[in-house]
Amino acid sequence: MVYQVNNKVGMSERTEWSVKAAFSVFSVFSVFSVLFASVVAPLQAQVLLGDSAWAAGDFHTARIAYEHALAENPESARANYRIGILLSWDGQLDSSLVMLRRARAADPQEPAFAVEEAQVLAWAKRYGPSIALYDSVLSSHPDNHDAAMGRAQTLAWDNRLVEADSAYGIIVANDPADLAARTAQAQVSAWRGQYDTAIARYQEVLSGNPDYVDARVGLAQAWLWDGHPLNAHSQADLVLNRHPGNSAALKVRETAQAALRPALDLALGWNLDSDENTNWWQIATLRGLLTEQLTGFFTTGLLEASDPTESGFRTALSGGATWTDQVTRVTAAMGLDFISPSDTASYTIATGRISGSRKFTPTIRAGLGLGWEPFEGTAFLMRERLTILALDADGDFTLGRGISLGAGAGLASVSDGNRRLSAIAVAMKQLPKGFAAGAAGRILGYQSAGVGYFSPGLYWYLEGRGSWTRQFQGRWEARVSGGLGVQQIDKGTALQGAWHFEGRIARQFRLVDEIALSAGLTNNAASSTTGAYRYYTAALTGRIGL
Repeated sequence: MVYQVNNKVGMSERTEWSVKAAFSVFSVFSVFSVLFASVVAPLQAQVLLGDSAWAAGDFHTARIAYEHALAENPESARANYRIGILLSWDGQLDSSLVMLRRARAADPQEPAFAVEEAQVLAWAKRYGPSIALYDSVLSSHPDNHDAAMGRAQTLAWDNRLVEADSAYGIIVANDPADLAARTAQAQVSAWRGQYDTAIARYQEVLSGNPDYVDARVGLAQAWLWDGHPLNAHSQADLVLNRHPGNSAALKVRETAQAALRPALDLALGWNLDSDENTNWWQIATLRGLLTEQLTGFFTTGLLEASDPTESGFRTALSGGATWTDQVTRVTAAMGLDFISPSDTASYTIATGRISGSRKFTPTIRAGLGLGWEPFEGTAFLMRERLTILALDADGDFTLGRGISLGAGAGLASVSDGNRRLSAIAVAMKQLPKGFAAGAAGRILGYQSAGVGYFSPGLYWYLEGRGSWTRQFQGRWEARVSGGLGVQQIDKGTALQGAWHFEGRIARQFRLVDEIALSAGLTNNAASSTTGAYRYYTAALTGRIGL
């Protein structure tokens, strides 16, 4: 019994000690909880305040709240994420990326943070890292719609248009009701120059959703780029009737109105070859839309040609029209050339041309043309009264990833009984930042040697070529291009180097008003009528909307 009593007493003491210990631990825990709450509660309150202001569209207040949260805890994932978005909207892309990466480091499992960083990388034109980050998100979240759309958009911005079209196509196949994806896929078709496909896709979206603004604006742009300003104008009006401030529709309508007005093209040019043949020329062309599909034009031109011993003048008058629809283009013109050599009687020659082209698929186009005109590129040839009848065929084929192929062939008959065959092929690849590179080759040959003009039995050249085009300060455009290769002037002659260089700078004043200065230099023998080894050219051109 004694043992039992003592045991009970021991248990009572232990129980009392346990209660006291538990109370002490609880007290310490309570103190730490209060301290933790005193720190965390204001922090959470700032984040919640920022979220509330963000939801209300008060981004200034949201930014202040998130900045206060970051002052307390620089690792706050949500505050870093939202500040990163605000910085990107302000154009501070590098700073935005820093904040978004902090958000991802704080919460690596949140896909929204990676998607936003990929979007900002795309805005910064860092397309490769952006696409890689989108791919990373989609590998773990294959159903993430924002990542799929962002990836497709970035592919399009990177000029990987075939891949972009395919990426949007997958999204549309998974959800045919996704209007944003269907509209974006139509836009990619327009960027690829497949205007008929783009127009059809936009119209499919609008058939069930006539008030979908993005598709309506896209359709207006596609009609404009395809050379149908009246259709573009009407589509833009439909948007502006409901949304008067839509900037994209306003721009389309303004551009369409400018295209519908008559325009006057003016050109003043000069060229000189190493045989001392000099030409000064002026051309004025007035053109205007007669109907939606028919454009009329009238052209007048003056040419003054001279060499060390003689000179001559030519006055040219011609008029015609061009008819177009979505896949076909036909041009016909007739005129008269009045030619006055310095040492022989003046004479008149009728001129004419007819040409047509057709787009067989969105990527394949072919054309054919027939023309009759004087063969008088020099003062000497003006007194020879030669004419030339030329039949030419050409075509182009657009591949994916900015690659285009073009080819042409021609047969010409000179009034002195000579014949000429010619062919040309060009392959070009569009590169980032306005660059393009490719290769070209040409061959031509005459049946016999003509008098006073370059008429080799066989001439050919092969060259690599490249160009760079840049638009800056809104309305300026600069372009430089050149080529380097090899040529053979005639059968049995030694190979020679072939090169050319051209430059152009243009200033746009209104939508259609422009002035441009261009110049070029080449040793390509076929550039000069006489086959001279050096040929210089310069021109000042302008366009005025009436």
